[in-house]
Amino acid sequence: MKVYGNPVDSVNGDDNLKWEVTGAPAKGVIALSYIFVGVYGLTWAPIGWIYASEVFPLKYRATGVGLAAASNWAFNLALAFFVPPAFTNIQWKTYMIFGAFCAAMTMHIFFTYPETSGKSLEEIDELFDSNIPAWRTRSAGGRFEDRIAAAEGKREGLNTSHAEKVDV
Repeated sequence: MKVYGNPVDSVNGDDNLKWEVTGAPAKGVIALSYIFVGVYGLTWAPIGWIYASEVFPLKYRATGVGLAAASNWAFNLALAFFVPPAFTNIQWKTYMIFGAFCAAMTMHIFFTYPETSGKSLEEIDELFDSNIPAWRTRSAGGRFEDRIAAAEGKREGLNTSHAEKVDV
């Protein structure tokens, strides 16, 4: 704000740009704003931090998370400079731009971000190496620990035999 001057021209006293909402609609706006912040904080907000720390191999993790954080702050800075003049010039149509970005983000996430929930770091490395499309990753493979246990069981079973009835 120090560089730009003021967030929106209505702060300077231009009555044409002031919005006044009172009564039940005002309470609704406040309630929905709180709900939005709460839901966003529990869902999308931590994705840039958590997902970046999961998907990068250990060798590149610090650099990758640092770049993800820098990108997050750079885009927030761009928003801080874009939103005030956008609301002044195109008003409510600014939300159409945000909606278009949300639609593009949804498609990008669906087609390029594989599911990493409940997977170990080794499984995530294997997931990226397997070239499975991101939208099919939920059904890809079993748990890494289960495959190790199965492989160890096969190794132990090489020198054993099974008998139903043994005469002693």
